[in-house]
Amino acid sequence: MAAMIGLVSGINALRHIGAALKALTYQRKVRFLTSQLWVVTLLITLVAMRGL
Repeated sequence: MAAMIGLVSGINALRHIGAALKALTYQRKVRFLTSQLWVVTLLITLVAMRGL
């Protein structure tokens, strides 16, 4: 019985760790995309100003 409870809690812990890692990588991707977006908008603004 104790082994069963230990196994279940171990699986739950792994699930939590997996979910946390997924959230972290997702946040990193979002941050990366937003930083890239910022660079792209900056370049577009510079080009537009040169055009004017």
